[in-house]
Amino acid sequence: MKIGKISVTACFALLLGGCSFNEIAGLPPEPEITSPYTAVCAVTSYITPPDGEETEFCFSGNIKRLGTGFWEMELTSPDTLKGLKVSLSGDVVNSSLGELTFSMPAEKMPDLSPFMEIFSVLDSAASAAEQGGTLVSGENGGWVMSTEGSTIIFDGNGCPVSMASSYPRLTAEITEFKLITESTVTASEETSVQTTAPMPAATVTVTGGASETTVHATVAETSQTSTARSGA
Repeated sequence: MKIGKISVTACFALLLGGCSFNEIAGLPPEPEITSPYTAVCAVTSYITPPDGEETEFCFSGNIKRLGTGFWEMELTSPDTLKGLKVSLSGDVVNSSLGELTFSMPAEKMPDLSPFMEIFSVLDSAASAAEQGGTLVSGENGGWVMSTEGSTIIFDGNGCPVSMASSYPRLTAEITEFKLITESTVTASEETSVQTTAPMPAATVTVTGGASETTVHATVAETSQTSTARSGA
């Protein structure tokens, strides 16, 4: 992967000593976006109806990436759309709100859909990371990754904290980023079994998993917010 802003001295030390860039230059971990993960996404999008002016539309929700082209998002705001679920399963988009359900081929989704743009930008970034795309050192020990028409900012733990897209135009803050690991799934399954079993009322405690740390941030600032597993 091409790394920006590396000193000549660090490069020589890397070549002669066989150490990693992270060991030589103290660089942050590379972006953790190629594996399945969950996060909270607060989006500000700008939508222009066919017969109107550009309108700002803000919404928030919980997102889950299961793999390239496989996504889920459930809105938590605004109240009028709370509970709306949008999922992408390869070439099919499904949405539901209460008893209303709707499905259509992904290729027929509008180009300006903010949901599809979020999924697409993050998938493109994951693909770029896997193929050795270019990373540029950001502020506060993070990374900046730019793909065609979009930019993603990562914190010092390699977690995405914000993104911006030019078409459709939108910005998003990403918080509570967590990788989906085997221990995460196991803990979830154990909690489900314990809470659904016909037992007397009791406190359910799930033990295990890596510790977590939180770093705060905004879209425009580099004091960004994310929750990352330490050691991830």
